Amino acid sequence: MPKIYLEDVGVRNTILTAFQPQNPDQQGQIVENFVYNQLRKNYPGLAIKYWRTKSGVKVHFIVESVPIEVKYAEMKRPVLPSGLRVFISAYPVEQAYILTKNLLHREVQKNSSVIWLPV
Repeated sequence: MPKIYLEDVGVRNTILTAFQPQNPDQQGQIVENFVYNQLRKNYPGLAIKYWRTKSGVKVHFIVESVPIEVKYAEMKRPVLPSGLRVFISAYPVEQAYILTKNLLHREVQKNSSVIWLPV
């Protein structure tokens, strides 16, 4: 099933009859939607893709072969999400990004510079 992002997050929240702004899952979905809109706005004309394996591991966004994963949660230490780990093993890339709630970190994983950035 394709993912759908809305330009106006308020419309998304209105559609959801059980919208709970303090729910961490819904916060993550709102931030993911925000990131998508920022990518569209700041990189017009570039294809923004979604990557998923048959087993279900995924990466939220692929922009010109750069993987971007949204993990909107408090992180005390860097953890490489499984989808990103599988992606950079299958498709060597120079950089990969993990957008978090609080963590700023950089390290090299499988010859890729992985950067954790707070949203």
